[in-house]
Amino acid sequence: MGEVLKLFLQIIWPPKAPLIETSHDIWGRWWRITCVIAVIPITAFINYKLKSGCLLNALGPDYNFSTIPLVLKRTVALPWAIVLAILTYHLGKKYLWIRIMAAPVFLSFLTFSIWVWDIPFSNRAICRYLHDGHSAGLIGMTLRGRNIFAADVIIYILFLTYILIFVRRIKKT
Repeated sequence: MGEVLKLFLQIIWPPKAPLIETSHDIWGRWWRITCVIAVIPITAFINYKLKSGCLLNALGPDYNFSTIPLVLKRTVALPWAIVLAILTYHLGKKYLWIRIMAAPVFLSFLTFSIWVWDIPFSNRAICRYLHDGHSAGLIGMTLRGRNIFAADVIIYILFLTYILIFVRRIKKT
């Protein structure tokens, strides 16, 4: 159980990521899972650029077991995100800088991913309360996808800066 928890922390908390290969088994598992979960924010970004508005508007009131396959089938972004993740995986096996750039993607862009995809089985809470100008009544301003994305880019840059400082220290020792 300790190994699973350690791997989980390495995946969701980029500063814990085993960027420099210590044990191929640990590094290999971390890198595969990191690339697989990067599909979520990559798909969200591509969908956001191709479509404006909530992805679920055409599918009914909420995610359910019948709408999830429809969402996955209708999104043109998913195959492209999978291709990008596979490419990232193979390039990252060879280049450290790719692993450094990819490590914080999932956590950094989680808010944006939730903004685009909403929360499954929540009766589209994000869409209902925050999209299309609804956020003005809750927080006094209208949130847009670009606002969420900009905040996530700042988080990504902060993680990247921390990781770069950390990796530089490791390389010096």
